[in-house]
Amino acid sequence: MRNYDPRHEPGWLWVSAIVGLLLVSLACGDRSPEEEPPPAAEPEAEADAGVNPVPFPAGFNVPTDRTTIEDWVFASPQNTEAMFGHAWDIWNGMFQPSGEYQQQPDGRRELVVFETWASDVDVFDSGVTSLEQLASAMPARNVKPFHVPRQLNHPAFAEAAPPDTDPEQVLAFVKYDPVAASHIVTQGYNRASTLNEIQASWPSGTPVLDRQIDEFEPASIAIKPVWYLVKQTGLTVFPVWPGPPSPAKSFGPGDWDTCVLVDPTNQGGGGTQQGDCNGTQKDLPVVNLDQFHFQQLTAEEAADIRELQPTGDDLQGAAEGDYTILVAMHVTSKELQRWTWQTFWWTTDPDAPDAPSSAEAAAARPANLPGAASHYATCTAYSMVVPAQPITGGTNLCEQVTDPGCLFCFNPYLEAGFGPSTVGPDRYGIQTNCMSCHAGAPWPPSAPVPTYVADQYVDLGGSEFSEVTKLDFLWSLQNAK
Repeated sequence: MRNYDPRHEPGWLWVSAIVGLLLVSLACGDRSPEEEPPPAAEPEAEADAGVNPVPFPAGFNVPTDRTTIEDWVFASPQNTEAMFGHAWDIWNGMFQPSGEYQQQPDGRRELVVFETWASDVDVFDSGVTSLEQLASAMPARNVKPFHVPRQLNHPAFAEAAPPDTDPEQVLAFVKYDPVAASHIVTQGYNRASTLNEIQASWPSGTPVLDRQIDEFEPASIAIKPVWYLVKQTGLTVFPVWPGPPSPAKSFGPGDWDTCVLVDPTNQGGGGTQQGDCNGTQKDLPVVNLDQFHFQQLTAEEAADIRELQPTGDDLQGAAEGDYTILVAMHVTSKELQRWTWQTFWWTTDPDAPDAPSSAEAAAARPANLPGAASHYATCTAYSMVVPAQPITGGTNLCEQVTDPGCLFCFNPYLEAGFGPSTVGPDRYGIQTNCMSCHAGAPWPPSAPVPTYVADQYVDLGGSEFSEVTKLDFLWSLQNAK
């Protein structure tokens, strides 16, 4: 089979592109850690052809058969070793070289796979009504449509106190692999009119369990990368997760007393220098930029960041040539009915990460992760509580945060700052679970319940869903226009 290049095909259907591109990517998963791949030769004739989305590569076990993952989840005890291994497989696949390039101030750079995927801006803000229409606009798109994390400005909080965190220092966007993006566009889930029609279509007496959009395909992946600005000169202070506080409290990056200094010249790693870590002067470790996955800002991207509201003073100073470092990422795949949930964040010591990660999670990290991808920690939430409960009719085993059935998995750079106004009375972001929270994603967005929750069992047939349409766990579908 010839290599598939969607720029050479009229209409460019992602679904038909997947087989050819996966075969090309198969060998990527077999590199040893000592064998850094040589820089890929840039295709001169296609240097200005734009960036096309590349499917998740073969060789990294996505999708894994649902019954296999369910066996891990419903085992007693859960097969956490397999879950962590699978989370790292997904992470590894997303960081493989894509064969797609982008012009940056210091030259053209080959993107990794996830960087090529369609963003929430592509899917929801373009007003497209077909996959072909979306495809025709993709090559010229902005692959880094930075914005303040939307979960921190959710409509459900309009009448409540703002989230107890400091979101203005981080940037984010949502991306969908070609399978997920295809589903959204072909089903019309990028249009509010479609979702309104579905919401209005439920006959009286429809079982609550059935009040949902059509499920995504098993190979679907959705991600939320989170970024932090690093200036192109000097040393930039970056707060590093120190682990959850005791007793529990709202604990966003502005509260942490551990920081590093990021050196954009890659010359200072290993030493220490004085710096201001959230108001305290202290000796801070100096780490090199190349210990992070990073991107360089164009003039247009820097201007877009300066125009964001609300943002902190540091982001207001964004300039062409500055860098954004990847500090965190939520990753979910539709291999389970309730999706698999794993989240990643940068850590100074990936071999001994702080909770909610663990030594077991670190031990499952593959040796062949490319480049800086090995400098991140992970936790997984393949169930809401343990032991895992059924889709409907289960039992909440996390009534109290000290219950043995609780399963906490959150991202420090997104949820650690949440307090009771966001996730419920006497609960905090460090007591949340990705699956529990995403189970509540409803249409319409203005629905007062359900909203974000701390770790608990959520019954998909529960009465709280009786007046809404469930969005198959994806809050981002509320961006439909």
